[in-house]
Amino acid sequence: MSGPGHILERLGRESRTEVDSISFSGATAGLAFRAALAGVVAIVVAMAINLDDPYWAGITAFGMLQRDVTTTLSRSLDRVLGTIAGAALGYVVAATVADHVIFFTLCVAIVSFTLYAQARVDHSYAVLLVGVTSLLVMFGSLSTPDAALSLAVYRALEILVGATAASVVNMLLAPDRGSPRKDSAKPGVFSTPVDEDQLVIAITAGLAIASVPSVWYSLELPGLGQTPITAFVIMIAIQRDPHWTAATRAFGCLAGGA
Repeated sequence: MSGPGHILERLGRESRTEVDSISFSGATAGLAFRAALAGVVAIVVAMAINLDDPYWAGITAFGMLQRDVTTTLSRSLDRVLGTIAGAALGYVVAATVADHVIFFTLCVAIVSFTLYAQARVDHSYAVLLVGVTSLLVMFGSLSTPDAALSLAVYRALEILVGATAASVVNMLLAPDRGSPRKDSAKPGVFSTPVDEDQLVIAITAGLAIASVPSVWYSLELPGLGQTPITAFVIMIAIQRDPHWTAATRAFGCLAGGA
């Protein structure tokens, strides 16, 4: 297990490496420019059509834009389809918000299935977005029960605007068109043998993430609806280096906030 001292030393070393590698020319600089442009376009469009959280459109555009057009389109399509499915699922499950036992149980089931499935299907990013988006809607409905439909619709529209902006910018400006990837097919969710290690991780994550609202409210913190994203990121990394993933996410958020 990595200790705090080792993590801080690694953060400092790798941050210096990243800063030293900054260049204002070449492929990386071009990617950065397109990402910034797509983010601005997405936010402007989202504000023009009066979406609730235009910044989500910008974040989506920034995250979807890849080096080549093909990968950007594929990733954007996965995000849009996963978000729409997750928003619909979250809206349906939000109807159980008054019954905490049922709500908790469904949270555990959704997270567990999502994390197990995303490791065993080809379109893992779309599956992951189903789980993340459904929990965003569900957790948001805990504080405002009547807002589930609004949360679901606006979240889907914000992601659609961001993904579209990223795709259009890359189609117009990216020099690399790319080619379809031919990764080896994954076994599927219901195929055997069952991946017992992944199943244990998925169920553990389901219990942990479903417990977040109780901890959050006991600390009287705002913004519960956004916590599933961080929780999912950490739990996905649990087979690799969860401590490092948690540290870099915290460091990035602190630096961005500052």
